[in-house]
Parts: sequence; structure tokens; C-alpha cells
Amino acid sequence: MLKWVKGSSGSSSNPRSAWRRAAGHYDVALTQVESGDTGGSVEGFVNIPLNDKAAIRLVGYSIREPGYIDNVSPDPLRVFPTSGVTLDNSELRDNNHNEIQTNGARAALRLDLDDTWTVTPTLTWQSQDADGSFASDPLLGERKIARYVEEYNEDEWYQAALTVEGKIGNFDVIYSGGYLDRSLDNS
Repeated sequence: MLKWVKGSSGSSSNPRSAWRRAAGHYDVALTQVESGDTGGSVEGFVNIPLNDKAAIRLVGYSIREPGYIDNVSPDPLRVFPTSGVTLDNSELRDNNHNEIQTNGARAALRLDLDDTWTVTPTLTWQSQDADGSFASDPLLGERKIARYVEEYNEDEWYQAALTVEGKIGNFDVIYSGGYLDRSLDNS
């Protein structure tokens, strides 16, 4: 999904001409969760024409979603009566432990082969690391949970895609295909 630049400083709504103009944009945001942590995002893109028939579009983003669930120890600690073992999560106690960090980038090359045929290869990457749990236990308090093992989700993927667009007579022809490689690890 490519964003087309619009407005007086950008281009018209014609996607073919949008690629022919140098453009860029970025956004920076700060996020604060009530009784939670601070997060934010940085994202942007740049469109670089190489000549009148080719252009590169680069997109990047980094988003930190703030945590708001505290991992606490219950009071009193849980003791198993038959063994005397105490269940203790003191090493995992943490405020706002359920944060998410997402980073990604995309590079696309658009080639106008002639007035009716266009080829667009694209490479995309994203990595997301989520920590903690999004559940809470009202018996422990608002936005609190007691977890005894580390919880995380690591998700990283790469995608290579190719889109070919053109005309044969009065018919529009579109081919779009891609290859995705994904790695997940969680607990």
C-alpha cells in the first residue's frame, strides 16, 4: 500500500504522475496512557524520481505503544501447604510491563515501461516485540496482574512483491504476487 502525495505541494490524484515528483513527509507523535507509560511514533516517506520513467519510494516507521498493566506480587504470597514452596515472582515485577515496539520499512521501485505498462517491485520488513500480558486481575487491583513466567511475543517478517499493470486492448491487466518469510517466537 503506497501513499500518494496530494495537495498543492504534492501531485495530482494520478498515481503515474505521483511517482514522477520528488516528495517526502514525516510524522512524529507522543502518546501518554493514563496511569501508564509514555510511547510515541516516528514515520515518514520519501519519493525519489530517478528519471521520467522510474522512481523509488522509501517508507519507514517506529512505533512504541506504552504499557499500562503492572506485574505485581500478590499479598500474601502463595504458599503450597504440602511442600512449603512459596510461589514468588519478585524478579518479574514491573510497572507498565505490556509495551509493544514495532519497526518497519518498505522500498518500492516503479518503472513505467511505456504509456500503459508499469512494473513495481517492493521489499517490506517489519519487526514487532511485545512484552507482558494485556490481561488484568481485579482481585489484585486495577490494571494489575501476577505473572510468574516471562511473557513476550516476537514477530518479524519480510515480504518481496511484484505488481505488473497494463492494458491489452480495452482490458486492464494486473498481476500481483509476493513471497513472505515470517518468524514468530512467544511465551
